[in-house]
Amino acid sequence: MKKVNLVALITGTIVFNLIFWKEEIALNFVLFSVFSMLINYFNSPEIFTKRNVQVTTAGNLMACFFLLYHHSTISVIAALVSWIVMLGFFQQDELRTVHRALLSAIINFFKLPPMLSKINVNSEKYSQSRFERRIKLTLFPMIGLFVFYLIFREANSIFREISDKFWHDVQWFFETFLVEISGQRVAFFILGFLLCSWFIFKPIYVFFTASEKNKTDQLIRKRKVKKPLPKGYFPPPTKGLDTSLKTENRTGFIMMAMISILLVFINILDIIYVWFGRDFDPEKDFSAEVHQGVNLLIFSIFLSIFIMIYYFRKNQNFYSKNLRLKQMAYFWIVQNFILIISVVFRNAHYINHHGLTHKRIGVFVFLFVVLLGLFSLFRKIDGTKSFFFLSKFNSWSLYGVLLFLACFNWDMLIFKHNFANRNSKTIDVTYLIDLSDEVILHLNLNRDTLEKDYIIDLNQLYGRSGYYSFKYRLRRIKNKYVRDEKSVFSWNYRRVKFDRFLVGLKKENSPQRKGREKIVR
Repeated sequence: MKKVNLVALITGTIVFNLIFWKEEIALNFVLFSVFSMLINYFNSPEIFTKRNVQVTTAGNLMACFFLLYHHSTISVIAALVSWIVMLGFFQQDELRTVHRALLSAIINFFKLPPMLSKINVNSEKYSQSRFERRIKLTLFPMIGLFVFYLIFREANSIFREISDKFWHDVQWFFETFLVEISGQRVAFFILGFLLCSWFIFKPIYVFFTASEKNKTDQLIRKRKVKKPLPKGYFPPPTKGLDTSLKTENRTGFIMMAMISILLVFINILDIIYVWFGRDFDPEKDFSAEVHQGVNLLIFSIFLSIFIMIYYFRKNQNFYSKNLRLKQMAYFWIVQNFILIISVVFRNAHYINHHGLTHKRIGVFVFLFVVLLGLFSLFRKIDGTKSFFFLSKFNSWSLYGVLLFLACFNWDMLIFKHNFANRNSKTIDVTYLIDLSDEVILHLNLNRDTLEKDYIIDLNQLYGRSGYYSFKYRLRRIKNKYVRDEKSVFSWNYRRVKFDRFLVGLKKENSPQRKGREKIVR
């Protein structure tokens, strides 16, 4: 173990406990993340020349920025996931896929204890004779010192008084110190030690690197070598289903053609009645179509993708007469693309009448991911790509989508969109009550407008879950932020905005509180 790494481990463990204990994940995580980057750059600067390491490092810094800016749930998740992915590439910089880097980092974390136990194992350096010599050099002088200490303590009353006072102070110190130590704090200290060890020491388990070593984006044809038959031997004729490439090719073409005909019919109906239709009844059609129909359509798209992956595997890609099958696959991909547009229209119609929600935004995000999957499938079929190419392309796509989701405060986007369009659509106020604290404050600031438009009393409303009322959420925000004892390590821009909203709450019991009653009523 390098002395620098040992110092970094001890320092990092202590700092982790100081900046994370009873704090929110905010500025402290950014500092810890940058610390992990610096340590890895000091130990292995060459890994930062790899593109995957550069991309994930930039992605982690981007996620940290939006963690400080929005401090939303998705930004916290994105920051944690991007950090773990970055560590995966730090530990095995030869990896090329995001999901393997993520799994590799997680597995290496759970294998830290046996790895750490082997760091200082060196039979030459720590021989038995050297160990015995060190014991003699430390144990025997300590025994002699203790014996003479007892003698002088009993022989000199002044020395005994000073000695007793010293040990009394030592006892008081440890008693006071141990009161602050709990099982949770010890466990937290161990967690900090393991997390620091996670990015300081290189793992010795490189399973995923070995599994990717011989994989390529391009599919390689593997010819079957027929063994020569014995002289005079004639094999019996085969019976049953013919599993040759020719039969599989025809089966795939017939299946895709039949389903494509059905898809054409479905897409024509969608274009007529969904794309350009204007006579929808929002109470009858939209609920059934969005909550049931959309799920089935997405399932059908996924099923189509798996069927095409099955037929374009291995040597079917190199079959000389597979042009018709490829053309039908392209046509099928186009039909699925049209199906995605139809789902987008359905979801957009529903939002237009009933407003934004997380699930409706999630449908758009999910459809975008599916669209990327269809594009990667087209690339695979057209360019004779391997399944490894599919997994690499789509894992990086999901990583990019996660970082994109961290760029926005979705709760506030939902509130602003629904409130701005409250005259043309019905706002589900009970849904908004279950959103973030920032939304609750904006609801409170616009209370008069909402109560007048919808003839409601916000104080009496409960969220969809039925557990917390608007009044309770507002009081909880007050206790959380006005009486908050978080340090600077929990700083984020969202807390700054909250301070502006709650500027008068600390003095609400003062005689001057009347002008501030609207903030928290």
